[in-house]
Amino acid sequence: MLYKWRFNNTLSNGDRQFIQPLIPNNELHYYAPEFRTAIRAAVLRNKVEDLEFSNSDGQTYDMYAFGAILYEILYRRRIAETEDYSEGSNGLEALEDDVCIFSAAAEEHLPIFSEFPNEDNTDSTINGVVNERVHPDLVALMKKCFGKPEQRPDANMVRKITDATLKMPGSLVDNFLKNMEQYTNNLENLVREQTGKLEEEQQMVEQILLELLPKSVVDELRLGLRVEPQFYGSVTVMYSDIVGFTSLCSESAPMEVVDLLNGMFRAFDEAISRHQAFKVETIGDAYMVASGVPQQMDSHIKEIASVALLQRDFLCHYEIPHRPSQYLHCRWGFNSGSVFTGVVGITAPRYCVFGTTVTLAAKMENSGQPDKIQMTLRSYQLLSEQFPEFKCAPRGGVRIEGVGTLLTYWLEGLDNELLETARTDSGLQHVPIIPRAGTPPTPPPII
Repeated sequence: MLYKWRFNNTLSNGDRQFIQPLIPNNELHYYAPEFRTAIRAAVLRNKVEDLEFSNSDGQTYDMYAFGAILYEILYRRRIAETEDYSEGSNGLEALEDDVCIFSAAAEEHLPIFSEFPNEDNTDSTINGVVNERVHPDLVALMKKCFGKPEQRPDANMVRKITDATLKMPGSLVDNFLKNMEQYTNNLENLVREQTGKLEEEQQMVEQILLELLPKSVVDELRLGLRVEPQFYGSVTVMYSDIVGFTSLCSESAPMEVVDLLNGMFRAFDEAISRHQAFKVETIGDAYMVASGVPQQMDSHIKEIASVALLQRDFLCHYEIPHRPSQYLHCRWGFNSGSVFTGVVGITAPRYCVFGTTVTLAAKMENSGQPDKIQMTLRSYQLLSEQFPEFKCAPRGGVRIEGVGTLLTYWLEGLDNELLETARTDSGLQHVPIIPRAGTPPTPPPII
């Protein structure tokens, strides 16, 4: 095949007796011996144009050339030392003794592969050159390529042997694409794993934010929007506080106080989650809840009354963890009216509720009595008119510092006839109750 290309490039319109298939000396060793013999015979008969061979013969010639090239690649040296040629303006130019295919001087430089030294040795030795890094299977492949024409392997067999030996299936491009595919798959897995972790972290952050801010406010902050202050005409705000908490802290270890508040506030939060209310803040043992903000609703008084009864019900059965058989006592107070709301702070934003309604709700708690829920006249009117199932009792006039004397009411519970319906509607049947030690777990007559 190589001869065809070379010969076609040297054809001319001159006298045929001067036409010779010029082959540079440094390429003679790539041509199979039987092919060089055929060319030499054709040249001597002056019948070069009649030289023909089949595709199968051409493949055997190419396998011989492949063996020579494989030798030079593996051992990094020329398979034969011959004089080079020079290129002129009219093609190949060299001395006749250097380029004639039938030159005896040139033939003497060609290697003979009829026999290999050290035939019984498997140390990758060929033509006296040793390379321990050459695989024995590649040496055997070269021997077959330099063998008789009928013993030379075809291109498919050569491909299988080299792929198996070099452990590099496919071409260089195939291996590159395969490596890129593996890298892409690994990168996709890594991105998927990191994305999953990021989503988990985002869910945790969002859950914490929802404990601190209303969902509507969190959504606006996530979009980079400024949360504008809002005015609400009718909401209900409630405060609760533990009686004697300061003295209890002075007589308890810090971790005991933390465990106490964790248990209590966990139940309080559970009660809020079952109603349309929002925990605004906790300061020490003080607990502030509002309903009607940021989502306006007509039933805000009912939501706060239900939450207050749930919390009181829980504390009636909640033992102090580090003081068995002792129970907490708490005061509750709420008020209804108009308020302003807004987000205060940038690095640590807080949802705040302002107004005289909030101040009076705090005073309702502060002026109350242990284990009782006190409300203002405005809250009582809303509750009795809209939700008469709640039982209330007048307390009378109470002097409030900075305000004067106000008529207040106690929230006692629910009417017995509407108890089951109200408990179902308010979700109280789902609240876990921890009974007092030594007493049967009887549900109290409240929501």
